[in-house]
Amino acid sequence: MKALHIASFNGNIGDIINHAGFDAQFKKNVCNNIEFVREEIRDYYKVRNHKSFNTEKFIKLANRFDLIVIGGGNFLSPWLEVSNNGTTFDISIDNLKKIKTPILFNAVGCEGSLGYSENTIHNLREFLDHILLSEASNNYFFTVRNDGSYSFIKDVIGKKYSNKVFEIPDNGFFCPTENFQLSNDKEKILGISISEDRLKAKLSLDEYQSFIKKLTTIISFYVKESYNIKFIPHTFNDYKFLIDLFDYLEDSIVRNNIIVSGLQTNSKSGKEVIASYVNCDQALVMRFHASISCVRLNIPFVVLTLDQRLLSLFNNLDLENIVNINKNCDAFDIIGHFKKSSHNYADLLDQLYISHSYVFNSIKRWVNTHVTSG
Repeated sequence: MKALHIASFNGNIGDIINHAGFDAQFKKNVCNNIEFVREEIRDYYKVRNHKSFNTEKFIKLANRFDLIVIGGGNFLSPWLEVSNNGTTFDISIDNLKKIKTPILFNAVGCEGSLGYSENTIHNLREFLDHILLSEASNNYFFTVRNDGSYSFIKDVIGKKYSNKVFEIPDNGFFCPTENFQLSNDKEKILGISISEDRLKAKLSLDEYQSFIKKLTTIISFYVKESYNIKFIPHTFNDYKFLIDLFDYLEDSIVRNNIIVSGLQTNSKSGKEVIASYVNCDQALVMRFHASISCVRLNIPFVVLTLDQRLLSLFNNLDLENIVNINKNCDAFDIIGHFKKSSHNYADLLDQLYISHSYVFNSIKRWVNTHVTSG
């Protein structure tokens, strides 16, 4: 079987972790004899204007494959006014109908954190009418990740659509992690992953500087507790935050207690990039897949967030070790949240495997019925 996989593959190590989990689970639970050919969705974004889904060239490409996979990623959220369907998977229904290859929407985000309008909701409803409710619906299998997308579809888009949608744990929870070599060093490490783009987008300059001061206090506390601090960037933007932070930290801490993990945004190995977290004794993180990495590796962690997706994820997982940065809290309130961080996520991962396997069994039945290998 040959599949065209359309998603974001370069620039964010969270995407790499996500796709590694999907590849492993698809080959284990659906079809081992499959070749995934990757197509970078960012090349289709209007800000790049390199490619378009609404061309005969793309339609011919899509029809050469046995299966098309869209995502994972936040590609079905209805925030984009200039899109045919309100989303970054910008294809018209007429052009979608020309694609005869079955399409799996793989743990996509479809939620409201980026905003939406009456117009984008209307366009997405028309799109979902075809995918989920029309006579052609057997050509599609639609799954959303557990970040509040299912509730958004049910409460905002419409219950008739959510009845046709599967909610599935993000594939990053299943990134391969076998045979990691743990360090023999006795030093303790606090891993930190901060989302520079989210902070700059959501906070005023004063709020941003206040956040840095809180983080400086936390780092100083852990250094006094004999920890070294390991920064784990997920994108190149995250390095910009380090430059700002270093202006506030004591020089001795910067020189003696700071480690910066390498950024491998072109890596093809999810195991390779998730390894940045392996030897962390605790972690303080902001990004979606940083949180997932800590659960996957059983690391006590606290999440700092401005992101409704993470609040929804933690509600879905029944976890309390999350701090909304918008709420009043000082540095030691944040440190105190480590008491709410489980030291064993094995039971949670077992539950996620059960949920994941249930949906993948349905995907397997759909693939066996509707996908014809060329």
